[in-house]
Amino acid sequence: MAQNLNVKVTGSGEKRLVLLHGLFGSANNLGQLARAFKEDYVVYSVDLPDHGKSPWLPEASVQVYAQALAAWLAENEIGQSRVIGHSLGGKVAMQLALDFPSLVERLVVLDIAPVAYCRRHDAVFGALNAVVEARAASRSEARAIMQPLLEDMRIVDFLLTSAHMSNEGCVQWRFNLSGLSMGYESILGAISARSGGAKKFSGPTLVVRGELSDYITDESARAFSQLFSSFDMVTVSGAGHWLHQEEPAAVSAATRQFFDTEIWVPN
Repeated sequence: MAQNLNVKVTGSGEKRLVLLHGLFGSANNLGQLARAFKEDYVVYSVDLPDHGKSPWLPEASVQVYAQALAAWLAENEIGQSRVIGHSLGGKVAMQLALDFPSLVERLVVLDIAPVAYCRRHDAVFGALNAVVEARAASRSEARAIMQPLLEDMRIVDFLLTSAHMSNEGCVQWRFNLSGLSMGYESILGAISARSGGAKKFSGPTLVVRGELSDYITDESARAFSQLFSSFDMVTVSGAGHWLHQEEPAAVSAATRQFFDTEIWVPN
């Protein structure tokens, strides 16, 4: 199934860049980064398993997703690439770097740490299930159902980018809602090196966090040193968890500087 991952390929160049989106998202979510780098890179915008148009897997976990991505890269003979991952995609990128270090030349992690997180999406799961149970007949009806349950309309509109109409005329979700719900605790878990993989990823690593986000605290930031021997961190002023959408120029600039520095030494 891994070779059937849905991947949007854009750009040109000798270098390869893999983009990995967050939970409930799709390949389109990092479109601004894809456009920023398409002149110099062949950009692979990936629908993670259980998301977008990629296959649904029996198990939803960061480790399984990293294995599926590694298999897809090998199947398509893409080889060593630069990888950017946001949120869940950042966890998958970190796991890929640890488990398959030969596939990752440089790593950029957007606003997520390699630590275990407390549950924070219960309201989202409730709203998504409410749409399915109500058999909403349109996106506008789904939006009306979700609004009082989530309040933040940015989240509602983000989730609706993964809505589609079933053959029965009801709103359904492109992501594997039941599978993600069952695997949610695993997805929240800490990143760790598996047996046979690298104890630490030695390749250049950049962590970019949003100033207004609580996903990478000063305490959780210290966990990077346990798994990544050559990392640096920058903070994007005025940005929250969706920093690549809120401050795209700043995120692109920090990433490009990191990529363009031939001999990179962390501060």
